[in-house]
Amino acid sequence: MARRAKILNKSQYDHLARQVRELATQEDPSHSTSIDVAPIEDFLELKDKGGILRKLNIRIFFFVHKEDRSIVVLGTIGKHNDGPTPQGDKILMRNRKSRYLEAFTADKGARDA
Repeated sequence: MARRAKILNKSQYDHLARQVRELATQEDPSHSTSIDVAPIEDFLELKDKGGILRKLNIRIFFFVHKEDRSIVVLGTIGKHNDGPTPQGDKILMRNRKSRYLEAFTADKGARDA
């Protein structure tokens, strides 16, 4: 989480960053025992609301890049309801994942050459 989402204050951002760091310590971040994580297409969604987030219903989209042994955060949204993730957000995150993997593959090819 390189930069703070505009909908979050510093304390809220720090709270969510700690959750992502906690996922990184787990053997399988896609099946956390302590953080609400759900699959969305071929990436994952960390869900959090209430507490320090107050009325915010936050979703952090990410995937576990096993080849690079990293958690790649694709984006964050504030939802206005408890319904399904909006299709437009799914498309945006799918495209971001594709661009990341293309850049990773190109960079890896350049390093291996």
